[in-house]
Amino acid sequence: MDPYKLGIKIFLDPPVDVPAELLIPIFHRWIQNGAVEGTLIDVADYSHVPGGPGVMLVAHEAHYGLDQGGGRPGMLYNRKRPYEDGLALDGRLLAAVRATLRACVQLESEPELAGTGLSFDAGSLELVFFDRLLAPNDDKGRAATQAPVGTFLDTVWGKGAWQLADDEGDPRHALTLLARASDRPGTCAELLARL
Repeated sequence: MDPYKLGIKIFLDPPVDVPAELLIPIFHRWIQNGAVEGTLIDVADYSHVPGGPGVMLVAHEAHYGLDQGGGRPGMLYNRKRPYEDGLALDGRLLAAVRATLRACVQLESEPELAGTGLSFDAGSLELVFFDRLLAPNDDKGRAATQAPVGTFLDTVWGKGAWQLADDEGDPRHALTLLARASDRPGTCAELLARL
């Protein structure tokens, strides 16, 4: 199993509503300034879709977005291109979480959002494996991802300092795992600095 189409979501804490009118110009500025990782291309507004992807920053390698899916808003990083350096799955997950954390830290620092209460929870992650053939949403897919996900989470929060649950929903959906740190790991900026 070698999936590279990965999603990492870091939830807002508390879940605040950030208007698209504020996010769109911020994401356009990120394109101009190269504020986050990747070849940044465009901004797409899906905020009119209930429980949808919200406002997305489209890049060649991945998409970023303040996602509203699952009733838990958060920063979502969807990797769609393979990593060029031959990383193992735990390394790909680590690279993806770093990119997600950088986007969280950047968004938290935007002056236009200072009064919104926007803050991300560095102690919770949603991991999504979009390669349904390589990581099916069944016992086989969960077993195949167990060791690399454990290694990844040990790196992020410390050896065994986390719990993992899986969203055993519809097997037609992508394999989704919910991870939570045992202790509060500090801010996204602090976690990113440790990684």
